[in-house]
Amino acid sequence: MMDYTTTAEESCSLLSFRIRCPRSRKRAVREDREKRLIKLRREINRLDEINDKLGFEPLDPPIQRGFERSFALREDVAKSADSQFYQNILDRINTKQYHPYRHFKEKKRQKGKKVYVPIDHQLREPCPQSFQQLAFSEKETACFELYPFYFKDNLTPAWYYRFREPWRFVLCIRPHWVDKRKINSVLIESRLKEIDNYLDGRHLWCKIQRMKGWRVTRYNCKETGKFPRERHRMAYWLESAAKEFL
Repeated sequence: MMDYTTTAEESCSLLSFRIRCPRSRKRAVREDREKRLIKLRREINRLDEINDKLGFEPLDPPIQRGFERSFALREDVAKSADSQFYQNILDRINTKQYHPYRHFKEKKRQKGKKVYVPIDHQLREPCPQSFQQLAFSEKETACFELYPFYFKDNLTPAWYYRFREPWRFVLCIRPHWVDKRKINSVLIESRLKEIDNYLDGRHLWCKIQRMKGWRVTRYNCKETGKFPRERHRMAYWLESAAKEFL
């Protein structure tokens, strides 16, 4: 069994001969491994930026990919004198939803049975900071009310602005057409896939997140490769519909 303890004279001689102690060698190996992970992470970010700058190309002919649902003025409101006033409000608080089917329902289990339940669709309710950025006029601001919202296990409420008269808007469903697709580079995609396979096979994504100072648990760290880098793919599935279809 090797003895790693050194006396003061031996430590001075080790420094004079530039001989590393075992703990210093282990630390150097660990730091070198972490530097390589940082280098790979920076390469992923750089390749993602290059891939995003490639832009889109037109898709001819366009294809229908599901349905789109959003709010529109009610018929009687659209014919009134204040139609433009409410349209300006709707343009800033309107929201969209996408679904593969027209009924916009999701499957849930109720009393042991699987049933289709309509998906809730609400107008945008901005926080005070977002509400200020939307730059509503005084007359438009009077159409909103400030209400508190309590999150689970939190006694301090979060405040949001809600439109007072949501009955003026109705939901409209229309086909969603995809007329362009993302331009992808084969070399970039192959390199990203190679890095993903390397990090996935060695379960290194959580290590990268810990190095960045994030709190990693088994709930927020997925070692499938999708957690850190596919942030832009967590939006609606329709954004990449053309690519998946073709």
